[in-house]
Amino acid sequence: MKLQSLTLASAMIFTGAVSQAAVVAGDSVGTTVAEVRSALEGAGYVIESVEVNADEIEAEVTLDGAFFEIEISSATGIILEVEAENENGSDTD
Repeated sequence: MKLQSLTLASAMIFTGAVSQAAVVAGDSVGTTVAEVRSALEGAGYVIESVEVNADEIEAEVTLDGAFFEIEISSATGIILEVEAENENGSDTD
């Protein structure tokens, strides 16, 4: 009986950690749209849009119902900034 409880508790902790996966500034997610999409989707994000500018890739995503804009260096693939946004697209501070 104790083993079942321990196994269930471990599974719940592992599942919680997976659902809370998030990227942060400094993470590397790639330099192409395909690489960025793959990395963000792998972290649990739903991709709303990805735009490529001269020096940045901007991804608008959701995670667990929250909206984020992620800015990535197109030269290095490193995340420069992750901004939370409210539902109308304004930044939240």
